[in-house]
Amino acid sequence: MSVHISGKSKIIEGEMLWEAVRRLTDKYEKMAREPISLATLPESVQKQMNGLVGFEISIEKVEASFKLSQNRNAKDYENIIQELSQLGTATSKLMAEELRKRGK
Repeated sequence: MSVHISGKSKIIEGEMLWEAVRRLTDKYEKMAREPISLATLPESVQKQMNGLVGFEISIEKVEASFKLSQNRNAKDYENIIQELSQLGTATSKLMAEELRKRGK
């Protein structure tokens, strides 16, 4: 599965960049057993923000492509789903669910 986004981009810096990273961190860290916050990181880590280059894209076009074993026979397709399910990673589980939804 892939997505290609086209549009106009612009660099974001300073406080705007800090706020974008803070929102992303808060969103994904809230699921962690011991979530972190940018505000509580050591100053040395916070200074690493100077090495980040942030950007925004004003989306003008979205193109998506799906190659999910459509060329396989029903037995192989089901085996792929089973193998992905048994891997036990978050990504493999999501992929197995997507294959099931699309069905063979």
